[in-house]
Amino acid sequence: MLKGAELRALIAAEKSGYLFKVGQTKKNAKNVRIYNNWMFREGTTQQMGWGYDIRADYSYLSDNIIYGLDYVTYQSGESLVYMNNDYERTCMEMTAYGCYSQNNKYQNVPNNNRELIVADHVPDSQGVTMISTKTEGIYTLVGKTFSTNELVGYQIYVYSGPGKGSTRIIAGNSGGEIRLNSPLAVTATLDTKIVLRIPRQHQYFIDNLFYNGCAGGFFGGCADVIYDGNTFSRVTTQYQQAIFGDCNFYISYVNNNFIDPFALFNYGYAEDSMATWVGSSYIQLYSMDTDKSYAHTFRRNSLDGYQLRLDGGVNRSLVNTV
Repeated sequence: MLKGAELRALIAAEKSGYLFKVGQTKKNAKNVRIYNNWMFREGTTQQMGWGYDIRADYSYLSDNIIYGLDYVTYQSGESLVYMNNDYERTCMEMTAYGCYSQNNKYQNVPNNNRELIVADHVPDSQGVTMISTKTEGIYTLVGKTFSTNELVGYQIYVYSGPGKGSTRIIAGNSGGEIRLNSPLAVTATLDTKIVLRIPRQHQYFIDNLFYNGCAGGFFGGCADVIYDGNTFSRVTTQYQQAIFGDCNFYISYVNNNFIDPFALFNYGYAEDSMATWVGSSYIQLYSMDTDKSYAHTFRRNSLDGYQLRLDGGVNRSLVNTV
């Protein structure tokens, strides 16, 4: 059931150009079920506007046909499931802590950089120093202050110093003092550096179709993301970019099929060489800085005219059995 504030948000969404909005503050909406709907919008401009914006925990989106909404978000939540949906001419944004996507179709996006699915929020803060207090699970963000519980649902990634590689969810905060859902295994010191961001962790993309567009990826950082058994057809870039000081940990590509690279349909683009011809269709693991993108796997995938690129400051990556 939606609360009164959420019902008012649904009404306000019509004025802002959305079809609907749910849960516009973190941890507001719970147990949202959306299934067997046809969501349609047609427009004449390049950017047709936002379709829907769902911010909820324990949510389920299934068996919907979503056409022409340009950009839809399903984010800032925990334990999200979406299955058997057909997105066409619609870019899907996914930011969440715990997400399962299976048997969805993402296809035919002509605008918004042709992105079929993407998560492109930059960190709210980067290069933040976090130190332990005398109370277990309570930490101080040096030089930072926030409204009470403003950070509930946010995530910290430790990318340098004691606790490096750890991710935690913020359960509460008062000013610059935060309470994590689980204490770090070590004491955080002045050498402990973090990024503070909307979570994108524990995400699983299984048996989906990405067709005729930019397959997109995570633009800014992620952790524990698995692509298994997906088909990428007639797509351009499938990128994982650790930028804006953010980090990419543990991305796995297993049993995916990359076919019909978009470059083959982009007539006249690059006729001088095959290397240039396929250059616009690739899977990219990228980092602006060293030590912020590592422990990735790439196994039992079929590449047909696509490139695998390890770019920038990527290091300590495990890439095997291409």
